[in-house]
Amino acid sequence: MITPETSHAPGGHEERALPGSPLLVARQVSVRVKDSGRVLVDRVSLAVAAGSCLGIVGESGSGKTLLCRALLALLPRGLAASGQVLFEGQDVLAMTDRERRSLRGRDTSLVTQQAMTAFDPLLTLGTQMAAFFCDRLGLGKRAAHDLVRTVLERVNLPPRVAQCYPHELSGGMLQRCMTATSLGLGSRLVVADEPTTALDAKSRRDVLLALKGLVTEQGTALILVSHDLGAVQTMADTILVLQGGRCVEYGCARTVLNAPRHEYTRYLVRTRKALSARFARFARHGGE
Repeated sequence: MITPETSHAPGGHEERALPGSPLLVARQVSVRVKDSGRVLVDRVSLAVAAGSCLGIVGESGSGKTLLCRALLALLPRGLAASGQVLFEGQDVLAMTDRERRSLRGRDTSLVTQQAMTAFDPLLTLGTQMAAFFCDRLGLGKRAAHDLVRTVLERVNLPPRVAQCYPHELSGGMLQRCMTATSLGLGSRLVVADEPTTALDAKSRRDVLLALKGLVTEQGTALILVSHDLGAVQTMADTILVLQGGRCVEYGCARTVLNAPRHEYTRYLVRTRKALSARFARFARHGGE
């Protein structure tokens, strides 16, 4: 993977290029409110290559979700993005709506935080997933339903889930259904926005393993947004740290986590270590 020469890092430091050819390159991407002109994301640059994972971290309100939606041209109507988002050299922000829709599915997909609102409440999960596979992959109904069962198994969900309506499943199970859909599509770029939110430890592990498989087995480019630095450390090759809509640090994951340059990154790392130590003490004393 490479980092773009225009990356918006603190103190004017240039990011050293890493080997690899980027699938997605964002240059000086900003998000603003159309009516007021207020800037919510300020000139962020990044790159992610096939077969690699970029982790985006920062506290709530730092602009992580808005940045990801700008990369996929999925911002709400009241917001506007500027800069360049190049997917294989084509600027997504300059495309027509029809051209953008053609990318969604096999080329790009999104696993959102809002699992409860991601599916149609009137249709079973299997019907919805199979219809999507038919539309995007050109499969027949039987092949599509076979694929539904296969991908549900990969995220450790039983086949009966395909017969359930969204309201019959927990938020964690729906989160895994979204991940399973991306697995089935074999998307070349997957943006996973807090994919382990509300999951128990085992489900969290299942989802992370499934996403890891996308990267290592299918060569998918993964952008992982998470508050969980442990998950990011496990998954990411490169990390981008956002604070107040601005990139304050960006580079090799090992370097960013073990030798952070910016005080905000050091704060995030210290906080995680403190929480880990607290949980370790709790476990040693049997929860007393």
